[in-house]
Amino acid sequence: MRNTIALIALGLAASLPSYAGAPAKAPAPIAPPKEEVRRAIAYDFVEAGYASILSNDAGDFYGGYLNLSWSPVNNLYVFGRIYGFGGDGSGLDFSAGVGAYVPLFNNVDWLVEGGYSYFDLDDGSESAGFVSTGFRAMVLPKLELNGNVTVTFPEAGDTSVAVGGGFVYYINTNVGVTAGYYYDLEDESHFYQAGLRYIW
Repeated sequence: MRNTIALIALGLAASLPSYAGAPAKAPAPIAPPKEEVRRAIAYDFVEAGYASILSNDAGDFYGGYLNLSWSPVNNLYVFGRIYGFGGDGSGLDFSAGVGAYVPLFNNVDWLVEGGYSYFDLDDGSESAGFVSTGFRAMVLPKLELNGNVTVTFPEAGDTSVAVGGGFVYYINTNVGVTAGYYYDLEDESHFYQAGLRYIW
């Protein structure tokens, strides 16, 4: 019995150097938590800036605008826009609606919008429905181009069509500089805007 215990003790003692000298096994690397990847084309933003309308019939108007877009679920967003103008007259233009986007490629979306507009001008007020279709495309990591065609259906007056486009240059993940131009084929008026966009 004593010899058996001694042999076990010798065996354990003999095995100690081999364990002590063996390199410690590196712990398995822990994968970092997977972060949600946000699409480069964002639909959650607020934007504000300068706007102007140059019209041969009604005159020239200058002012500012505020644009809000929010996407509560994938592929859908709601929006509201308000413009205030002075110059050859004063007026307020408010529009709101719903839009849908369909990713055509990784960095190109096709958009369809529909909504309602209300104009409060010096010589009276007017309301209209509108539909719009166009695209948004990230052509460079920080540069987005966009364009659309908008058809407006006033409650009184002729249907009008406007075409235009613009760009957004993203300074960083949350801030972008934006500008756009639109031309109304009905009254041959020119619309310009430029502003800052905050994305969340």
